Amino acid sequence: MSGPLRSWDIFIDLHWRNIANAKDLTLIKTITKKYGWKTKLDFQGRLVKEKKVIIITDIAQNIVFASNNVHSMTGYFPDEITSNTPRMFQGKETSLHAKMAIKNAIEQLSPFCTSLINYRKDGSTYNCEIEGIPIKNKANQYTHFVAFEKQIYGMS
Repeated sequence: MSGPLRSWDIFIDLHWRNIANAKDLTLIKTITKKYGWKTKLDFQGRLVKEKKVIIITDIAQNIVFASNNVHSMTGYFPDEITSNTPRMFQGKETSLHAKMAIKNAIEQLSPFCTSLINYRKDGSTYNCEIEGIPIKNKANQYTHFVAFEKQIYGMS
């Protein structure tokens, strides 16, 4: 049964989103401590204020963490993509140029920012902006990549 939108509906959505964000930030803090990350990033600002999806991969590009909001963008829950690689979101319409730019940046352990077409779990496409950042630990070794992602509109 549908009816008018009530203030409770708005509150409860925000409440659950805040709980999910708090859990994500706690898990990210655990990961940064576990691996002794030297690199400092504004995870809270990007997750909460900018509403970006956060995906963390190990240096071999295996996904070790995905923020809960990945589901709204991709249709996948975080536990469905853990241990996969971000290539799982690519398909025939994904730009070869963008894929090569990402591959080269990863091989050179360089930050990158690009836009490309990705695929949701249901097979539909979406335009995605990805900012990837290589992460060093306190021993000055690269251990992970962090990707901040968001769906963009108007990309052709």
